[in-house]
Amino acid sequence: METAADAIESSPLHFLIAADLSSQLDAIYIRIAIIALSRKRLDQRICLDVNGENMIYKVKARVIEETIGEFYRKLADGTVSKQRPDGEEIVASMKRAVLTAPGVAEWYEMCFCPTPLYHERQTQYDLYFTDMTAEPAEARGEIKGASLWSYMASKAETVRHAE
Repeated sequence: METAADAIESSPLHFLIAADLSSQLDAIYIRIAIIALSRKRLDQRICLDVNGENMIYKVKARVIEETIGEFYRKLADGTVSKQRPDGEEIVASMKRAVLTAPGVAEWYEMCFCPTPLYHERQTQYDLYFTDMTAEPAEARGEIKGASLWSYMASKAETVRHAE
């Protein structure tokens, strides 16, 4: 497996490394954002936050009815959970997600990238949702509504019967 140091030495990509240092050794905070500027490697973008800050967002999006059943199948069969670095968080977030209005889903999700849900949207969400917003949240809260997971399962079953 290629390390970040190997990538820096061998890649034509540009990297941004920023460090915030405090006066006390035990309070040194380092933020590293390695951002691939090559379109070929956008899916390999690496974002790290090692300061211990949880980056939790409240997400709201409109479900694309024609594709949401396919998303459920990928979530349920383990395809999405294998996606690195965010697959397990996507599955957990979808299990917590609720429908708050017809065709509108809301959930909380943790993400450490400078652009919230960047990788998640590029690889999964933009295929199954539109009009997505992500607002910073202090913590995960309770959202009232019907289970998105159950709704997606019913759509997957409907599509399976139609085939």
